[in-house]
Amino acid sequence: MGQASVERAEMQKAAGEIQTTAENIHKIQNDLNGQINALIGSGWVGNAATKFYQKYNEFDQQFVVVKKELDGIYEKMTQSQLNYTNVEDENDQQANSLDAALNG
Repeated sequence: MGQASVERAEMQKAAGEIQTTAENIHKIQNDLNGQINALIGSGWVGNAATKFYQKYNEFDQQFVVVKKELDGIYEKMTQSQLNYTNVEDENDQQANSLDAALNG
């Protein structure tokens, strides 16, 4: 049982780190969007501005993909942890039932 507790704790820790990373990425994206909006509001125009905005939009779309992937990993990690915990609990119950049947 001790090993299972460690594995569950590690899964929970990893899920928390993934969630924190996703939150940090979301904050960075919001900060960048604020800076881009300020840049747009400053009146920057021309070919360089157009190219920059195009490339930023491509970058921003990839940022969204990364966030979705991290969210998916987090969901899978937490679901795996839940499944693992449920299986361990069922195994413990079966072992206890067997022990009770053999000893009593």
